[in-house]
Order: sequence, then C-alpha cells, then structure tokens
Amino acid sequence: MFSITAIGTIGRIEVKSLQNGMTIAEGSIASNRQVKGEKQTDWLNFKAFGKTAETLGNYVKVGDQA
Repeated sequence: MFSITAIGTIGRIEVKSLQNGMTIAEGSIASNRQVKGEKQTDWLNFKAFGKTAETLGNYVKVGDQA
C-alpha cells in the first residue's frame, strides 16, 4: 500500500454510497510549497473508503484545512 501525508485546503469533496453499502469519498486538496522563493500550489486527488469516507463526509467541507 502507498500513502502520503499532505496538509492543505480541501478544494473538492464528493461522498457516495454504493448499492452494496460501501461509502466512497473522492476529492482534491491544495497544498502550497515554496520553490526558489515563489509560492506554488499542488493539487492532489484522494479517495477514501468505508469508515474513513463516512468521517470525511460528516466533518469535512470545501475550504477546510486538512
């Protein structure tokens, strides 16, 4: 399994419940970094499943720091 940790602002989040009862959350997070003294923004996409997706759907909204 591959995982990263990113800190930034939620730009998009969509939570879906499938017919089999599984919950999926998809979205993007904007993370800022400095390159040669200039601020750059990286957009990172994410997917979460099950309880993690449910938690994101209940507590996270666009514009939140995560």
